[in-house]
Amino acid sequence: MRTEKETAVGDTAAVLDRIDEYMPKVTEIRRVMHMMGDFSPRQLDGLSEQLDQIMQYFRPYTPVNEDGEPETDQNGRQITKQSKYRELPIKEIHHIYQEIKAIQTYQDNEIKSALTNDDIG
Repeated sequence: MRTEKETAVGDTAAVLDRIDEYMPKVTEIRRVMHMMGDFSPRQLDGLSEQLDQIMQYFRPYTPVNEDGEPETDQNGRQITKQSKYRELPIKEIHHIYQEIKAIQTYQDNEIKSALTNDDIG
């Protein structure tokens, strides 16, 4: 059996460990809160809607048919899928992103070249 003081010291160490674990998280939350002070309520509402739409890709969902009714299995139970994120064509999106970057680099180089030719001419 531990004395009351020994228990308090053990609890204190655990609390201090928790504080060390959570301090970076608290600091980040305070930083975000400070940044949010620069946004109007309307901008925050828009941001909230955008974040909700993004989060829908990561949440489990029940697909619906063309009438808007939940799809069911052969036993009449609603089907639940893991997330829409798993259905995204990640490789194809990455490939398109790389192509867009290449086009942007080409355009940037063309602009630089045109500016350089204007300086020479």
